[in-house]
Amino acid sequence: MADSKLSALTALTGANVDATADIISIVDTSVTTSKKITFDEAFLGMLASTTNARFKVGSLTRDISLASGNISTTGIGFKPKFILFTCGLSGGGNGSFDGFDDGTTASCLPYLAGSFFPATFASVFIYADANNYHYGKVNSFDTDGFTIAWTKVLAPTGTLTVMYQAFR
Repeated sequence: MADSKLSALTALTGANVDATADIISIVDTSVTTSKKITFDEAFLGMLASTTNARFKVGSLTRDISLASGNISTTGIGFKPKFILFTCGLSGGGNGSFDGFDDGTTASCLPYLAGSFFPATFASVFIYADANNYHYGKVNSFDTDGFTIAWTKVLAPTGTLTVMYQAFR
């Protein structure tokens, strides 16, 4: 039996779309022909499109001995609305973590001495040791990337590698 929410979606979008089926009807009105493709084909097409990609995967590095300041990352191809982060410190340090930022809410899980400590004021945070650390929060979502406001506390050293997924 079809889910009532899916049936309601079918009713809202019209008779040409059956939201309960495994196939989505695609109609090209320029040639008045139609072709049915699976949801997976349509979804993967949206993700793989270079002009309409829904997300961008990339990485950046940060020398954590540098002073606090704003650093921009560009080349994403769109203005992100949400970013997921994973990072680690070269040469050891205190592990890696996952974080996120939507421009309003930021959070991450820095790792120190065998424990994770939720940080709701930063989207990126790394301990060099218990007293020396470096963290960042998305300061702005820009037309072709994002800017992180980095903060250095005491004298951390090392190179932080940050992998990100930026979403439209």
